[in-house]
Amino acid sequence: MMVLGAATLLLGLPTAQAQVSGDGCAAAFPETGFGITRMAGPVEVAASGLNLPVVERFVTSVTEFAEILEEEIAPLDGVGVCLFADQLAIAPRDLGIDSNIPLRAVAFGAEDLLLVSAWSIGTVDGALLEGLVHIAQWRAVGGGYPEPLATDMIGWYVARVSNTTEIAHAVMLRANVGLREPMPANDWAAAAAPDTITWNPEFQYGGLGDFTGYVFAEAGPGVFADPDPAELARLDEEWRNALFDESGAVPGGSKGWIIGVAIAAAIVLAGVAIALYTGWVRRKILEEVKEAAREGRTLGAVSPDEAEAPDVQATVGRSLSAGRRRRRDSRVRRRPARPAGTGGDDRDRAPSGREVGDGVDDVSSGGHTGDDLFRHPGFDADD
Repeated sequence: MMVLGAATLLLGLPTAQAQVSGDGCAAAFPETGFGITRMAGPVEVAASGLNLPVVERFVTSVTEFAEILEEEIAPLDGVGVCLFADQLAIAPRDLGIDSNIPLRAVAFGAEDLLLVSAWSIGTVDGALLEGLVHIAQWRAVGGGYPEPLATDMIGWYVARVSNTTEIAHAVMLRANVGLREPMPANDWAAAAAPDTITWNPEFQYGGLGDFTGYVFAEAGPGVFADPDPAELARLDEEWRNALFDESGAVPGGSKGWIIGVAIAAAIVLAGVAIALYTGWVRRKILEEVKEAAREGRTLGAVSPDEAEAPDVQATVGRSLSAGRRRRRDSRVRRRPARPAGTGGDDRDRAPSGREVGDGVDDVSSGGHTGDDLFRHPGFDADD
């Protein structure tokens, strides 16, 4: 049914014709040419400036979303989804928004209209789901769906479709680590959601959605269609306690830090004890050195009185005897004794030690020449 005066006030356009209960995108924006119109279950999808394959892709998405939302929140018959290749048919000033940034997604709850720009093709599916959840919420309660539950639900449906609900749950668990008690209570019906929402599909619209996921698992989607504040408060109490228990937090505060402090203190004390002992040893040695210097003796030397002791003499004797013994390789031959009357310079003599003359020096009978004397004992080991 057309309500021209209300539509003009809502959209702020002199010629706009927005409507209630799904008269469609063409009736709401008669000056826009919607070349393609398709039904996505109960929802009508109209596209302007897009080709058929692209539109069919989004029709499939809307059909999937509508089936889920109709089963869990409210019917969506008569809802119109208006797709635009780039600019929407309305500007920010038409909604009382003081901005020159183009609108990319707008959802009218009371008018059952969702406008989405396909300028960034990868963001369209998310925007379609977010806008349809808002419209379904508005239909479920006849306007003014409770906030912040409305925003949390939108975020949960997006995470559910994209299989990322575990991320939100992990975030909430981490927020509970270290707490002394569960988080403070939340008022999920503190305000009413507005009729019209606008957002940039590049940035996901909605909350974390972990509370909504808990409500769906524990109480079922009936709470979505009839969000009673008392029931929400009860579920919120259960959810916060469940998070606290699952996070491993200790009632009254964690005591694990005590063990950590004790270990750290033990390490510090051990370091101090080692430092003190090392300093004491150094001082002891320094005192002994100074004492030896004053007495005019070498540190560690034996005094004359101590040297007369039998045990000291025996020890010194053994040390001297051991020092006289030399290790000698059996393969090294001793040099023959120098003949009497020879000089100290033998550089012109034959290796055999005989006088140099006209005759040929004798060859060593041992199979080794005289210069073997200067060879390393292991030089011929491989022979």
